[in-house]
Amino acid sequence: MQKASPEFAELWERHEVAQRFVDHKTIVHPELGPIELDCQVLFTEDQSQALLVLTAPPRSEADEKLRLLAVLGHERFPAGRP
Repeated sequence: MQKASPEFAELWERHEVAQRFVDHKTIVHPELGPIELDCQVLFTEDQSQALLVLTAPPRSEADEKLRLLAVLGHERFPAGRP
């Protein structure tokens, strides 16, 4: 790629590597209970800002819960619902 793209070669030569942090988080939803998520934290170059990206593994229980939340939205359920 370096030969085909001078821009890529320049970027490769700088070897700027962004710091990334990977973790796991548990979000507790009032109706669905705990949702286990993978968490990636991406930092700006000067580390003054961070972006958290929370994802669920495909076809996991967490994925199913997130899909259900996408349908239900902000709907509230009465207390004592089975």
